[in-house]
Amino acid sequence: MLAVLLAAPALGQTPAAAPTSLLTAGHMDPRWSAALDAALETPPAFDAGALYLPLRGGRLVAVELTTGETRWSRDRVSDARPATGDGLVFVAGSGTLAALDAVSGDVRWETAVATRVVAPLYWDTGWLIVSVEGGDLLALRASDGELLWRQPLGAPLSALPAPALDRLYLGLTDRRVVAVDLATGAPIWTREMEGVATGLLALDEQLIVGSSARAIYSFSLRTARQRWRWRLGAGVLGAPVANESRVFFATLDNTVRAIERSNGHLAWRQGLPSRPAGAPLLIDGHVLVPLLSTEMRGYDAARGRQAFLVTAAGEAGASPHVRPDARATGARLITITLDGRVQAFGPRIEPMPVPLDVLPGVPVPGEAPPPPPAQGQTPSS
Repeated sequence: MLAVLLAAPALGQTPAAAPTSLLTAGHMDPRWSAALDAALETPPAFDAGALYLPLRGGRLVAVELTTGETRWSRDRVSDARPATGDGLVFVAGSGTLAALDAVSGDVRWETAVATRVVAPLYWDTGWLIVSVEGGDLLALRASDGELLWRQPLGAPLSALPAPALDRLYLGLTDRRVVAVDLATGAPIWTREMEGVATGLLALDEQLIVGSSARAIYSFSLRTARQRWRWRLGAGVLGAPVANESRVFFATLDNTVRAIERSNGHLAWRQGLPSRPAGAPLLIDGHVLVPLLSTEMRGYDAARGRQAFLVTAAGEAGASPHVRPDARATGARLITITLDGRVQAFGPRIEPMPVPLDVLPGVPVPGEAPPPPPAQGQTPSS
């Protein structure tokens, strides 16, 4: 099912303690590669230890992120991107919702769904959020599949929800952004935009929303008041990401930008050599942008300078995944190509230079000189 190839360690690689940024040297090397025997049906899901791949033909395959080996394979049709949480993998397809054990692949629970699931599943702290045809939003208890509430919103989700405390913030396909109470699903406020929300990010007191209508917005989490809006040259691709001071996002005019979290002011922008294939990712103080090519480019988050380049075996078929808790030299970045190859990359850790007191090598003792001739004798030839 998966042919796994392990990559040899880079020359000079050592398990010494990692520096502050693992990518200071500007290199990421392959760790393993696995070939799929079918194309993806929907984008995959990840947890800390595995990748869950919905394949055409109605199979769900779990792959170990450390080694690339198959953990399990099950006959499961997927209508939407799966979700993970609480040690479970949640799958929607063929009129059912199911939770599979992430380790064994065994079914923990299964329930019928009257209408087709039309958006990626979303798990959050014990809740499973499901958007179905017709615009209803369902909340199930993730542990057993019990329906907790059903809220008619009038349109399906256009992006994954953004959680903040007791609320969920939703982008809908009819250009609305809605805040709902997580416990009941009741709407708290609604805001209309010029375009469809492509991604949402809840930060402090603001909700950052990327739009297909060439703009990015900041709304108050509590009141929906618009704090600021940036006009852009093209629509925002996917959800923005943020560190402690800045927000980063990519647009379809081949640009990645960094703006200040506090006021939305531009910190830096960089042109990309081709169209981005997904939203940016953060890895070790860098902003990683996947491209519609074999490349992923990493930029220094502070100044926007290009810092490294990762080249995959083929064109991107799904957004890559960063493993923040992987060991220093392990598989940190997981990519999936359009032609069905999964690859893992890890930072190259170069050994620190150490001054030498003596030249390296094993000393060879020299030959002892012959004893001096006795008195009255001459040295032999």
